[in-house]
Amino acid sequence: MPQQSPQAARRSALSIVLLYAIFAGLWILLSDKLVQWLTTDPARAALANTLKGWLFVLVTSLLLFRLMQHWKGYASSTDGVDHGRRPSLVLTLILTLIVLLTAFAAGQNFVAQRDLEVARLQTIADIEAREIGKGIRERIDLAVFVQTHHQLANQYTYWRTNHDRVSGDLLRTQLDQLRQTQNLTAIQLLDEQGRHLWGSANVPADLPPALKGAIEKSIADHQVHWVGPYRDDSDMLSLDFIAPIITANGHPPLVVLHTNPDDWLYHTLQSWPVPSNSGETLLVRREGDQVLFLNELRHRQDTAAKLSIPLSASALLANQVLDGEAEAGQRLEGEDYRGVAVLGVAQPVPGTDWLLIAKIDRNELYAAIAQSTLWIVLAGLMALFVAAAGTYLLRQRHQLALAAGVQQAQADRLRSLQLLSAIADGSNDAIFAQDTAGRYILFNRAACTAVGKPEDEVLGQDDHAIYPIAQADVLVAIGRQAMAENRNITTDEIHLSTARGERTFFSTRGPLHDAEGHVVGNFGIHQDITERKANEQAVRESEARFRALVEQSLAGIYIIQDGRFHYVNPVFATIFGYDAPEELIGLSAVERVISPECRELVVEKIRQRLAGEKEVDHYTFTGLRKDGSRIELEVHGRAFDYQGRRAVIGVILDITARKAAEDALRASEIRFQDIVQASADWVWEVDAEGHYTFVSDSVKDILDYTPAEVLGKKPMDFMPKDEAIRVTAGYASFVERQVPFRDMEHSSLRKDGSLCYVRVNGVPVKDKDGHLVGYRGVGRDITERKRAEQELKNSEVRFRTLFDNASVAIMIHEQGTLKVLDANPRAITARGYATLEELQQGKFWSTSPYGYEDALLLGHKAASEGPQHFEWRRDGPNGEVFWDDVMLSEISLGDEQRMLSIAVDITARKSAEEALHTNARYLRALLDNFPFMVWLKDTESRFLAANKALAQAAGLADPEELKGK
Repeated sequence: MPQQSPQAARRSALSIVLLYAIFAGLWILLSDKLVQWLTTDPARAALANTLKGWLFVLVTSLLLFRLMQHWKGYASSTDGVDHGRRPSLVLTLILTLIVLLTAFAAGQNFVAQRDLEVARLQTIADIEAREIGKGIRERIDLAVFVQTHHQLANQYTYWRTNHDRVSGDLLRTQLDQLRQTQNLTAIQLLDEQGRHLWGSANVPADLPPALKGAIEKSIADHQVHWVGPYRDDSDMLSLDFIAPIITANGHPPLVVLHTNPDDWLYHTLQSWPVPSNSGETLLVRREGDQVLFLNELRHRQDTAAKLSIPLSASALLANQVLDGEAEAGQRLEGEDYRGVAVLGVAQPVPGTDWLLIAKIDRNELYAAIAQSTLWIVLAGLMALFVAAAGTYLLRQRHQLALAAGVQQAQADRLRSLQLLSAIADGSNDAIFAQDTAGRYILFNRAACTAVGKPEDEVLGQDDHAIYPIAQADVLVAIGRQAMAENRNITTDEIHLSTARGERTFFSTRGPLHDAEGHVVGNFGIHQDITERKANEQAVRESEARFRALVEQSLAGIYIIQDGRFHYVNPVFATIFGYDAPEELIGLSAVERVISPECRELVVEKIRQRLAGEKEVDHYTFTGLRKDGSRIELEVHGRAFDYQGRRAVIGVILDITARKAAEDALRASEIRFQDIVQASADWVWEVDAEGHYTFVSDSVKDILDYTPAEVLGKKPMDFMPKDEAIRVTAGYASFVERQVPFRDMEHSSLRKDGSLCYVRVNGVPVKDKDGHLVGYRGVGRDITERKRAEQELKNSEVRFRTLFDNASVAIMIHEQGTLKVLDANPRAITARGYATLEELQQGKFWSTSPYGYEDALLLGHKAASEGPQHFEWRRDGPNGEVFWDDVMLSEISLGDEQRMLSIAVDITARKSAEEALHTNARYLRALLDNFPFMVWLKDTESRFLAANKALAQAAGLADPEELKGK
């Protein structure tokens, strides 16, 4: 090999210096960032900085060594210098670097594995803490729902205050239904003092002390409280929620919701997302100077709400957080309840005083780390072996290359010159060369054919003499760039005008060098890719059309080959609950998406198509979505050749909704038939002319005719003549407008000639074109109601007669507000009004204790305690004062509760009583100021009354002291 020229040596040295500058700059910018990203521990960061310093020295030394080689001409094979020591030095440096990197990787692996486990524990602790907090919140919300349930409050009030047994039974029924629907262990009702009133099955015989404390809190503050987990007297676990029901009297009863933590709480704690021999979740809370374990432990039985450990055990993970030595969510290292060294993370459970700890034995973690570290060490040893073997082989190769280098170079040069012309002319691609001025010095046969000119017309010409100006400018620019940058330049597409018209070429341009390495021109190769581009465009358009059709299809499309999915479209993925088709590619076509009972069927169907037994197949089966839910599917598939092998392509439709609708329709038809047969109402259907086409069996109970006797006749055929004329006119108006009708009442004649009354509802029935084909509806026998209405009218007339002619004032009030709804003439005139409307708008309330609020209180007592009898003062419209003797009671008018007041005017009596009291006060004042002793005695000589003079004579301060003596 010839000795390297001075210019080449300088260029090589410059490239090494530039490489060193780039490496050093990037090292300064990125190495510190890399260390910060790998670790935040100061000790490990110092170690990493030391290692990267040694690595920098190693790389710098290699670059300097290479620079010295080129500067002194070590690459020459004629200087006689022994190169045997150079590979040894390089090998030593490489081996040292491998050892350092292996040690660093092992250390980083330990940190990464530990941090990964801590992150997993943090995730487990966070998710399970939030799940438990959510469960507690849901049950508190249930307690709040019970607390604010007005219907429960009203039923309790009627039961306890009015002794309404029906309300009590309904209250207990609703509470027991709540227990069943909410999966409660038991439910218990206590009075406002916390005494037991009622309880469902499994209610403890005696209230545990822990539950009593929570009940006392709810009685005191009327708020929802909860307690547990705790063990009752029968050693059963319980987590209870106490809900005081808000009542109007402010003394709420209590509902205790008993839950079993095994049903929901401990199930959450027992799950562990990855296989582990020691992974465990602990739930604890602080009780005084003890830590109480709330759940069953993996390595110790019967510990929930029993096992407690003193806070003084500082090595315990829970104690580190409860004592404030460590923060929740951070890595904890210590011991667990077994005294075993563990690694864990603690998280508080939202809304509770509980602490959740996810932990794993350190021995298990270190075993996993040791296994991965062993692989790193083995990889390092393998790298050492490969480096040593590679260095040896390179050394041997270097020696062979020195021996054959010069001979091979000369032979290659000769062959290149001989073959260049033959290659150029034999190639189907256009090959050419230009000098630095852009003149052609080589133009092969394919290039001449392309431009349609012989070689002698092209040589010595430039691009502007052959191509249009715009194309020539592009070619000149590319050739100059290749020479200026001294590198090859490829252009994927370049369009040139040729003898065959506009063609597309793949272009390669590069510099031509002389023996000294100077650029003396450029060469080019133009490969005609016009047909290939056209074919590629056609394929792309075909693929785009196919993909648009498949991707936008409303059905799922799939390709199965070798039992696995090779293609599914987005709709297919969506049907099975996957976010993207890529999640299904490569998966088994049977195990992941087909229910167990249908897998044998689907496998057989696929086999039949692949075997050619069935070209096209259509069937249904039950599938499995990603979340495990089941769906009903319909498949249309066939076999075809895909990438040279047999496969199955098909379309899949989700028919879950359709099948559910079909099932619902069948159930609805059955339900309709059952309802029709069981209903006391008469179900009917008539055609457009009004003839019965269907009647239910209930017509027998109403008209005493069988359905066979009614079919084909019109409703008016069973009515009195006048009634038939009236109903015909009304029915015709509905038919004309094609609208439904409701509550049409008419009379009909039974089979025995007696009269009955029927109320019917009907809706129009139309065909698919919207034309009326009849009516269908129901009829109800209202004969008894009609009779009752007539009796009620007669009763109302009698009541109104007595009401209007009563000699006392009678008023009917709205319950709750005492607003006057009706009053008889006596009540209106006695209050100085002419009409009921004036009375309703007037003001006749006095001041306390005869004000409006006092009246409301009496109304409430009348509704809850019974009729109230009292004297009442009222003001007239002109300021006069009246007195009434009133009886106030609650009455039922139809379905509504009202208040009835009956008042007798006692104004004259009250005036007489007031005059009598005035005279009595006057006489008392006269006697007390009379200078003589005056007294009154009964037949047994006991004082009934005496004046002050007598009391003073007897040595008494008050004459009342003499009474009875």
